[in-house]
Amino acid sequence: MKEETQKAYTYLKQESPEVGREYVQWKMAESGLSATACIVCAAVFAYMSKKLSKRNNGTEAACVFTIPAAMILAFIAFQQAAAFTKCLVAPRIVIIEGIKEIVK
Repeated sequence: MKEETQKAYTYLKQESPEVGREYVQWKMAESGLSATACIVCAAVFAYMSKKLSKRNNGTEAACVFTIPAAMILAFIAFQQAAAFTKCLVAPRIVIIEGIKEIVK
């Protein structure tokens, strides 16, 4: 039993840097894709708003929905961009926050 525990500990020590790198890369990809999706959705909302305002003889009735939606999406995109930046600048903090999340 002690020998198996030692093997597991050795394996864990060898693989932990790679696991940390992969975790940070995953968080970076996740936040980057989320920010991109929000920006694309905001652009689609803006495009559809223009289409609807042209259809309604120039009235801006569609802006009642589009502006708040675009603002919410921009806020989410900003948060995801900040998470992406954190992965680039402070990967250790990202790993520590991930460990805290698991421990909860």
